[in-house]
Amino acid sequence: MRLVLLFLLIVCGAHAWAAVPTPVFVLHAYSQEYPWTRGQHQGFVAALEANSARAYSVSVEYLDTKRVGYGPAYADLMAGYLRQKYRGYRPAAIYVTDDNALSFARSHLGTIFPGVPVFFSGVNDMAVRTQIDPARITGVFEKKEIGPNLHLMREIDPAIREIVIVGDASETYRAIESEIAQTLRRHPEIRASFISASHVDDLVAQLRARKARFVFLTTLGSMADRDGRTLPLPETIAAIVGAGRFVVFSMEDAYLYPGVLGGYVTSGPRQGRAAGELLVRYLAGTPVRELAPVERSPNAYVIDETELRKAGFSLPDDIAGEVRLVHRVPTFYETNRPIILGTLYGLLALLLVSLASSLLLFMRKNRQIARTSQQLGETKDSLDRAQRIAQMGNWDWQIADNRLFWSEGIYRLFGVAHADFDASYEAFLARVHPDDRATVEAAVRRARETGTPYALDHRIVRPDGAVRIVHESAEIMLDERGTPVRMIGTVQDVTDWRLAEQALRDRDAHLEYVAYHDALTGLPNRTLLRDRLRHAATRADRADARMAVLFIDLDRFKTINDSLGHAVGDAVLQAAAGRLRSLVREEDTLARLGGDEFVVLLESVRDGRDAATVAEKIIRALEKVLQIGNYPLHISASIGISVYPEDGRDAETLLKHADAAMYRSKECGRNTFHFYEQGITERAMRRIKLEARLRCAVERQAFELHYQPLVCLDSRRVCGVEALLRWHDEQEGTISPDHFIPLAEDTGLIVPIGEWVVREACRALKRWEAQGMLPDDFVLHVNLSGKQLLQKDLPQRLAAVFAETGAAPARLVLELTESSILESESIGVDSMAALRRLGVGIAIDDFGTGHSSLSRLKLLPIGELKIDRSFIRDVAEDSDDAAIVQAILALSAKLGLRVIAEGVEHAGQEAFLLRHGCLRAQGFYYARPLPESALLALLGTQLAPAQ
Repeated sequence: MRLVLLFLLIVCGAHAWAAVPTPVFVLHAYSQEYPWTRGQHQGFVAALEANSARAYSVSVEYLDTKRVGYGPAYADLMAGYLRQKYRGYRPAAIYVTDDNALSFARSHLGTIFPGVPVFFSGVNDMAVRTQIDPARITGVFEKKEIGPNLHLMREIDPAIREIVIVGDASETYRAIESEIAQTLRRHPEIRASFISASHVDDLVAQLRARKARFVFLTTLGSMADRDGRTLPLPETIAAIVGAGRFVVFSMEDAYLYPGVLGGYVTSGPRQGRAAGELLVRYLAGTPVRELAPVERSPNAYVIDETELRKAGFSLPDDIAGEVRLVHRVPTFYETNRPIILGTLYGLLALLLVSLASSLLLFMRKNRQIARTSQQLGETKDSLDRAQRIAQMGNWDWQIADNRLFWSEGIYRLFGVAHADFDASYEAFLARVHPDDRATVEAAVRRARETGTPYALDHRIVRPDGAVRIVHESAEIMLDERGTPVRMIGTVQDVTDWRLAEQALRDRDAHLEYVAYHDALTGLPNRTLLRDRLRHAATRADRADARMAVLFIDLDRFKTINDSLGHAVGDAVLQAAAGRLRSLVREEDTLARLGGDEFVVLLESVRDGRDAATVAEKIIRALEKVLQIGNYPLHISASIGISVYPEDGRDAETLLKHADAAMYRSKECGRNTFHFYEQGITERAMRRIKLEARLRCAVERQAFELHYQPLVCLDSRRVCGVEALLRWHDEQEGTISPDHFIPLAEDTGLIVPIGEWVVREACRALKRWEAQGMLPDDFVLHVNLSGKQLLQKDLPQRLAAVFAETGAAPARLVLELTESSILESESIGVDSMAALRRLGVGIAIDDFGTGHSSLSRLKLLPIGELKIDRSFIRDVAEDSDDAAIVQAILALSAKLGLRVIAEGVEHAGQEAFLLRHGCLRAQGFYYARPLPESALLALLGTQLAPAQ
């Protein structure tokens, strides 16, 4: 009994262990769009899935070093990000791809995941074998072998002497070039030219200058165009192929695009699978030290047959058996299949006509056929052949005697022998599918009762269990008294036809669904919405009723998408669609127009109050926290409403007016709804025109900076300034920042504008410093947008500006609002920490108007608080404002933060601030924002209160 219990415990424990997924952390050097990375990842996952004894949970990250240069600073930034994101997470093993990811694993992952073994693939640097710890790191080395490719080339064209080796000027290419050059020393008869560049135009220009016929591709992941945009691999390959009439060999399976012949290639899926198999062996109990790295790269011959034929080559015999052909040239049957099938169907139709004619002749000329037995035998032989070709047969039922005659074709069709069939109507029914038996009996009974023929499709079951679909047709024969005495019919196997018809119907239904529905949410798309709007308007006209259109735009969705990635953004859209779907009636329509825009069509509403009720429900539903993975997210909606027929009598007008009303909701603070009103469309058009002019202004840098002094209250001297953006438009003149800054935020133009402001402010700092006009404690404040804070490379960009302008980072203070810090989450906090390491100061602007907690404030790397002007305005008279300002000053003193009061406009405010220890302020009481020329006259002077 004890042994039995012990056995059960072991079995149950093993099942419980297998049910818990084993965590595996994956880090790719390149992005998921890169085919080489995708191939390695697929091969690795396939190896894990092949291990049925264990379940896995895979967490994947990308260094993206094809777009971002890999260096110590970037590695440190990524390490901080991963350490924050994976706090408390411990994988059982780590898998990395390519050289940069392995380098990162050796330098950083050991501290993030201490003691966790590392498995790699796609690594070209064989020298790293002597540098890794064999007890913790193993994997699969990649080697692009030129030797087998040269052998293939010489077998194809023995006369070739010159080749060109092409790469992307990356460190990986340099390693590959060195290996190829070493191999080519053993082939002195071949002259090789090495071409590499980081821009595809330079690469194409060098190729066009070469006369060699054979080109070999090595590594091309880091190619960019003239604008610095990293090119997708298909664009790079197409540019190389189009540079001349070359035969292009590939040394990597990810490059097999049109125009590339192929060759002896490295295989991403094979390398990933080999690394995965090492990891599975480790998890099964084999120590890492005993898992020697795979140094023989799992390469293979892969040839594009289409390109091989196009080049006029054939594979040599000694290689043909090892080659895997892709894009095979279609056979004669595959090429001419429609013509062949059409011909066969035509012949079949002719045979059917012939068969019908023969059967008619058989029934009408029965006596003549009996007298001419020889002619009957010949006709029967012809009929049997036709029935065999057409997969059909005929039968004759003598009703009075219940004797049933089957032709050879029916025996073949039913799959039975003569001896196994008792030649009766009941025996025939036994072969009919049970679900179709009643239908067949009803058709026969109706024919016998009415004397009319019948035709129907039904199923039969063969002795081996196979089910076939047949088309059966029959005619009834009556005697002189009108009594049925005989029934004659045909049966044809139409299984393949019916299955093909069903496949076509299914495909058409799917294509129709795709054409009229959004792929992400499954909701109707813009095309289907317009169609339903038109039909709804027609019904409303007939019924003298109203309908409403609600245009919904999710607030802050772009921030979520930019900071957390498209996968989280897609999940947010799907969750929002689910909530919206639960709020509309069955007769209403919920559609997604694209991006974060949805539309609800409400039919048969009494008036605008019904639409307002639905809008309020939508706002309340979307306000609830969305839990997407590990992220609790907050979204809201701005809604615009148009009502039919008051706000438009066609779909386009209703949508346009609802869209305009939605922008009115955004202008009023978001998370609300507005009805369309006369004038809203004009404001929307003005916004569109203003956006166009703003884009032109950004391109021409048609802005200027004004500066408002920051004053030390105890000495009244200028101790700093705040840079404020100004825009004088050629058409409208000076435009208030309150108008164009929110527009820049919504359109994303705030990022290039913000970069221009920082650069111009730093240039001004350097000019003033060179003129000896700045005291030691002078600082320049610049406002920073939340969208700039979301830029992962913001610290590097600012460091480049300091290097370009020569400005000292210690003299620059970046002002951030509380809301922008909250929206940026962990990325913004990491960026602020990196900025502080540069020496830049950070201040919270408009403090007191946001929602940051004191605990969060303590964790932020800030040095200053700017008290919002709304608290300063009545501080000398209002006890509540006075208490708030005193509390902020006390809190700042405890945290060691400098405080600046904004909006000081009279002596009473200044006296209160001095009395409670606030020593810095700005406001109209001292000076308004000034152009640089007017500001320079104030620097180094003692300011008197403005009159």
